Amino acid sequence: MDELVAKKGKEIDSLLENKNILKAGIYIVSDIKFKEDSIYYFKLLKTIDNKPLPIFNTNPKLIINTNTGENLRIKELTKNYFILEKYKSKNIVLSVGKNQEYTPIELRFDIWIADYYRN
Repeated sequence: MDELVAKKGKEIDSLLENKNILKAGIYIVSDIKFKEDSIYYFKLLKTIDNKPLPIFNTNPKLIINTNTGENLRIKELTKNYFILEKYKSKNIVLSVGKNQEYTPIELRFDIWIADYYRN
């Protein structure tokens, strides 16, 4: 039975190999310390399972989530690195504690990276 399943699997792989199929790699990198205008090189980042990111042939898609709910914007993105910046607003003040005084919090972020390509 195992041989039959393996044989059919190879047949299906062979058929799909010639089709124009969209493939995606999704990678999650967590708990990165934010520093304004820092260059974050993909080759230096590790996924949540401690694996290096692949070498991207095109600019990947990024989704950024911060530990404070603040918005970070992508200032620059290439296939090798990205640069983030804080969203500038005059009306937002982050406060922590009973007295509601401003307390700075170290801003950290997680990033979901998607790499789409066609077979």
